[in-house]
Amino acid sequence: MVAGQHLFYSMAPTGFLSLSDGYTAEYVVRGTGDPIVLVPGLAGGIGLLRPMIEALSESHQVIALEIRGEKSCLCERSFHFDRLVRDLAESIDQLRLESPGILGVSFGGAIALDYATRFPHRVGYLAIQGANAQYERRLFDGVARKVLDRLLLPGDNPFVNQFFKLLTGRRSAEGYGVEFVIDQCWSTDQSVMAHRFALLEEYNVSARLNRLRMPVLMLAGEMDVVVPPSDAASMESQVPRMETRSIPEAGHFAFVTHSRLIAEEIRDFRRGVLEPAV
Repeated sequence: MVAGQHLFYSMAPTGFLSLSDGYTAEYVVRGTGDPIVLVPGLAGGIGLLRPMIEALSESHQVIALEIRGEKSCLCERSFHFDRLVRDLAESIDQLRLESPGILGVSFGGAIALDYATRFPHRVGYLAIQGANAQYERRLFDGVARKVLDRLLLPGDNPFVNQFFKLLTGRRSAEGYGVEFVIDQCWSTDQSVMAHRFALLEEYNVSARLNRLRMPVLMLAGEMDVVVPPSDAASMESQVPRMETRSIPEAGHFAFVTHSRLIAEEIRDFRRGVLEPAV
């Protein structure tokens, strides 16, 4: 592959939703069974969710929603975090999903967590991987600030590629590796990545965590340097029905490298909290 070029793994959209501000949202549906909504992260869009979609669709109807700003979505590149939460709410309404399960990963986990604190009665259960109720200043004052600055440079970027590698952790035997992560992340416009990163500086739902009355599964990558397992575990005292499970040797992109293990953890969690004991 020529330097500066990346192979993007796109998934053909199932359909499009017309939201209240005129924005057209793309979504993908795979599999059959109980519905679970997937909310993608800061970069890579639905394409980066491909391993997770494949793993979960073996037992669920998976509905993956593209978030505002991806290359396949014609929309403005400047938006507020509240708008992303409203997009999720309107999409679930239009798809006529009644209290589905929701899995949010990374930046999408923050969106899903915010949504669940606002509309707890509309969530069957919530699974979060690589997200927190708020982010410490150290995340933005250190390497992330350098990434934000360099994201604005045109073309391929070795520094940012190294940052993506840092977040990947160790690949599982059946997972996708760092090459897939880097290729897919570069499918997102750099200015959109930088804008989403900046939105997290003001994000904080800590005061609303006690509104989460649904079962909550926090999936923590053992090697996640953005949301370490200790950060994830600290939320348990504030959420009545929360359970934290560690993903061994996984980094921030556990939903890529350890997608089948995460899918099994979600299936096991769902059986334990939603299905009656025999």
